[in-house]
Amino acid sequence: MDIKIEKIIFTEKPRISERIKVIKTPFPVILPEAYQKLVHFIKMYPHEISGPGKVKLLEWEIPKMGITFGSKGQEEVFDVYSVLLIYDIFTVKTFNLPSHTDAQKGFTELYQKLIAEGKKDEIDDLRLWWHSHVDGSTKWSGEDDDTIFNFDCDYMISIVGNTRQEFRVRIDNYSSLRISIDDLPFPVFCTLEDDPMRKEVEEQIKKFAKRDNVFTRTIGKITKP
Repeated sequence: MDIKIEKIIFTEKPRISERIKVIKTPFPVILPEAYQKLVHFIKMYPHEISGPGKVKLLEWEIPKMGITFGSKGQEEVFDVYSVLLIYDIFTVKTFNLPSHTDAQKGFTELYQKLIAEGKKDEIDDLRLWWHSHVDGSTKWSGEDDDTIFNFDCDYMISIVGNTRQEFRVRIDNYSSLRISIDDLPFPVFCTLEDDPMRKEVEEQIKKFAKRDNVFTRTIGKITKP
């Protein structure tokens, strides 16, 4: 996926022998289990429905080729890829109609419960709001925009989906510089190494995909960074 460079940040004042970070625009990915729950919520309920989700910000530093400032030295440069990993989807107490869903009371009760239990980390991970448009389009409605505008946090991922498994995703930043990034890609973070179907597939490959009656191919895998 082509990720645009958002900005260049110096760790201190720009000078020779300094590390430079090239920050990539964060993008959301979702774990398969969370994606399946999202699809089931949307397909199994006849009206609109909504709820929160849990997100972790993950970062990878990938060294790049050094660059030279004049003739005095060479700088170490690295890319920082920021990924917003959606690892859980669930619902709370909601009021739902064919073309309306309101989870404000459920969100409030959830926050109050977590605060009372001292679970700040879980509160920090509640950075997603999802909802369905049943069989409709995934265009944001005016009510959707109002809901997203009023979240009180540093950032929020919003997802709208329908029964055709069409999704639209946006990220809103609520800092002093208000930014919305809409129509983002929505890849599933597939960790095949831990997939329970892996053994079934491996058994079928061994049984049916033979060459000279000897199974010689190594099964590929995707591992977490």
